[in-house]
Amino acid sequence: MNILQEMRQRRLFFDGGMGSLLQAKGLKAGELPERWNLTHPEEICGIHRMYLQAGSDLITTNTFGANRLKYGEELEKIVSEAVSHAKEAVRAEGHGYVALDLGPTGKLLKPLGDLEFEDAVEIYKETVSYGARAGADLVLIETMSDCYELKAAVLAAKEAGFSPETGERLPIFATVIFDEKGKLLTGGDVSSTVALLEGLGVDVLGINCGLGPVQMKGIVEELLSVSSTPVLVNPNAGLPRSENGKTVYDIDAVRFGEVMEEIVKMGIVFENNEYAPVSEFTFHAKLYEITGNKTISEFQDIIHPVMIFVKNKFKDLLEPINIEMKEQGQIVTHVDLLNFLKNRDELGYRKAIEQHFEVYKRFLNSRK
Repeated sequence: MNILQEMRQRRLFFDGGMGSLLQAKGLKAGELPERWNLTHPEEICGIHRMYLQAGSDLITTNTFGANRLKYGEELEKIVSEAVSHAKEAVRAEGHGYVALDLGPTGKLLKPLGDLEFEDAVEIYKETVSYGARAGADLVLIETMSDCYELKAAVLAAKEAGFSPETGERLPIFATVIFDEKGKLLTGGDVSSTVALLEGLGVDVLGINCGLGPVQMKGIVEELLSVSSTPVLVNPNAGLPRSENGKTVYDIDAVRFGEVMEEIVKMGIVFENNEYAPVSEFTFHAKLYEITGNKTISEFQDIIHPVMIFVKNKFKDLLEPINIEMKEQGQIVTHVDLLNFLKNRDELGYRKAIEQHFEVYKRFLNSRK
């Protein structure tokens, strides 16, 4: 079964942000994140595995800014290694699809800038050809604010994105960024963008970045009303702001899950959290989807008292792992706590963990 077949049977989940996690792991200001594919392969693979463990069905390669303008002769190696790390994570976890991630070139196309349309197509074709050759399952074009550049990227994916094994064209997913009024940077609106993407023949279209799930709801509703193509929604974790030199977001994992449940009920096929720096957002979104007819409040009544018990009962025991993970630039999630505690013998923890996983398993079974 391929991704296009599976998306007709169930809702699928993308991963979350890559750059925010790399910053937490030591990526310096001005350092190009795609170069970590060569210098920190274990970190890249580890992030992919974390998202898959948290419930993601699709993971995006660390290639958002990978093009010849930035990397020159290094480009093929960077893209090939990025796909390789993602495929390694999929093999290790036993599930998942690899999306070759394409962002804007960083140049404005004429007449607003100096990049020719044909040159933009060639730039994207080069990246797509390397990614397809390395074994990507699909192409994800994201964070587009210029419909002209968006068209260049889609045409490049259609011309160069073919599986070396089957010879078939890779599925193309394309998402754009609207402002709160539903406008692109270059002025296009929801209806015109959908018309463009459907005319180009993309397999999935949608919205990402820029806004949080609360701000996106109205735009998603309009998107669904005019689109005959499956829809992908990848919001931020609320609106970003800077605190003490770090980028933080104004919505936590629980609230994110609540709002995404509302968006899911509108009829989207794919979802994720674009820039949240922890897999807990995917974990919560996945659990809310699994609960079926259970309301959020009913689900919270079951899960969160268990986790509060675990955290309070083993506060002293967990403090070393909290400190260790913070030093590594990581955030301790529910999954981390459970994985850590399930291997310990301290009295009282096992009942809480067994209760947690029994609830999770029961909801999984209810959906079969």
